[in-house]
Amino acid sequence: MDRQGKKTHWLSKELFHTKSELFDVFAHDPIRRQSLEKEWCVIMSEMEHKYYEDQKTERRMFCSKGVDSVWYHSMMRTQRLRERSEEHQRKRDQQFSYQTLDHITDILIETGEISSGSSDEEKEGTPPKRLKQISETDTASKGG
Repeated sequence: MDRQGKKTHWLSKELFHTKSELFDVFAHDPIRRQSLEKEWCVIMSEMEHKYYEDQKTERRMFCSKGVDSVWYHSMMRTQRLRERSEEHQRKRDQQFSYQTLDHITDILIETGEISSGSSDEEKEGTPPKRLKQISETDTASKGG
């Protein structure tokens, strides 16, 4: 065997011996497993654990369900949230299309999405004071 063939042969042997660890996604750390169970609201049953172990080895068991129900519900929830977000954005775009900035601001204040920001100065009708930014060159030319 040439050098490339030996390396390939060695790598395939290595792969064969580690095949049970390749896709081992089970959280062996109990703290991590607990946090995942809490996050996803799913606890792996004993039968699911046996099925999982079988799929890493002989693969003789089969799943009676075509789709994992937890995954399916998670994906459907994600899809519904995406659709609602897109619908909300579409309505928002239609609501604000061809409107003046003042009118849009009034709508946002009415719905409570932004605060009116009315301070004492705005109530009196005087515009708020703005600080003028002075660069070093401005102070040097005015001071000299």
